Amino acid sequence: MGHHWKENWARTAEHFKRWWHHEGLVVTAPCAIRHDPPRIDEEEPPPRSREEYFLDNAYRIRRRHWQLARMEFPLDNLPIADTDFGPGAFGTYLGAEPKIAPNTIWYEHCWGDVPDPRGLKLPPLEPPNRWYQLALDLLRETKKVAADNYFTGFPDLIEHVDTLAALRDPQTLMMDMALYPDWVESMLIELNKLWFKVYDTMYDIIREPDGSSVFQAFSLWAPGKTAKIQCDNAAMISPAMFRRFVVPRLREQCQFLDYSMFHLDGPDCLCHVDALLEIEELDAIEWTPGPKVPRGGDLHWKELYRRILDAGKSVQIVWVEESNIRPLLDTLGPKGLYLCLCTRLENWDDVERIETILAPYGY
Repeated sequence: MGHHWKENWARTAEHFKRWWHHEGLVVTAPCAIRHDPPRIDEEEPPPRSREEYFLDNAYRIRRRHWQLARMEFPLDNLPIADTDFGPGAFGTYLGAEPKIAPNTIWYEHCWGDVPDPRGLKLPPLEPPNRWYQLALDLLRETKKVAADNYFTGFPDLIEHVDTLAALRDPQTLMMDMALYPDWVESMLIELNKLWFKVYDTMYDIIREPDGSSVFQAFSLWAPGKTAKIQCDNAAMISPAMFRRFVVPRLREQCQFLDYSMFHLDGPDCLCHVDALLEIEELDAIEWTPGPKVPRGGDLHWKELYRRILDAGKSVQIVWVEESNIRPLLDTLGPKGLYLCLCTRLENWDDVERIETILAPYGY
């Protein structure tokens, strides 16, 4: 099991199990506490450019191993090896070309110049192209190095509509939904089939002996198959289009996964909450408010969180200030809440202070 470097693992595993079943509380926070002495005696790998980091698996694995060996994992923080190439790497397995810059990564569409898309078809996954093979090799080698000390994180593939937007170009895809809706629907069905194949291939590599797994983005652990799922392009479509194009594919994903969490991104997506709550198989929703509205931990969003909880789903709340903890828990109760604190833990006194705040709520 990939948790030997996390001393309170049994407690954290129980917290996650209870959270998925809408019964308990999970809490994470950025942590600067260092494990002294380091768990391994190796020199720090020298800094490399962002492009070299992403393209050199051996260097990337060595650097993350060095970092994790010096980290502590209090509260419910998970020891995870980063295997992300960038959010949305699934599109690169199908033809989108990654562009790596010093502070970001994006994908160049490969179908955007085709006026009528109805002749376009998705390429086969086998044999793997350069980017898919790079990802599989990274997962296999990371799993070997991690051994039982930390988890190999599942990469943030992203799926259906957002992946088709990466292949076609978002603006062009919006027009396709109006002009060629049947083609869009057929592509989304095929994309889900390919996503399931990729997921199973990767899950078989990174899974723990008991079948549990970790999805790196948003720090999710579950006793089975788990993923954060999303549709950021939902901000540009109507509720009717969301129900037609997105909901059926999300439902398929939630049925495929053992534990699922939807990433709801920005105020323009709030019009789709009712449709999401109708997906019985969806276990949890995470809300990212965006830059021009109150942060996730603000009680401004209490009615949204109540709606989600009342629908029998758990909630992940991001950017929670320490001062928000008590008001949130007093208002909503601890059952089904996952608090991602933005308070940085500098020492064990900070950890003790946070745990003291949480103690009355059964943490």
